[in-house]
Amino acid sequence: MRIEEEIRDDVRILRLSGELDATDVDDVAARLDAASTARPCDVVLNLEGVRFATVAVLGSVLRAQRRARKRGGKLVISAPSPFVGRLVHAFGLEDRMRAYPRDDDAIRHLRAGRDAAHPRAPCTPTAA
Repeated sequence: MRIEEEIRDDVRILRLSGELDATDVDDVAARLDAASTARPCDVVLNLEGVRFATVAVLGSVLRAQRRARKRGGKLVISAPSPFVGRLVHAFGLEDRMRAYPRDDDAIRHLRAGRDAAHPRAPCTPTAA
């Protein structure tokens, strides 16, 4: 497993790649939690390079999305690999794990949320 991080357009982008199994769940969860706690607190999770992932990894992504919302941020997915797409579909999670084809598309979605008539509250740490 590999995680790369970049900040672009006031959004934190995490790129996961490799094979993500049960031994990686805690590391992935910690990185997602740290990313949604830091500024900027909007996170794009790029899954293009993920060749394998367990359901437990998807669960940690869903939990990280909930925690980000509680803190006033958002976590969205971009460029899911074919494997991730099949896994999400197999478990019927398409509505809960909406994905954007590219990082730029995800950033536009996040920016649109910021520009809405009802701006979100600033990022604030909360108990997990």
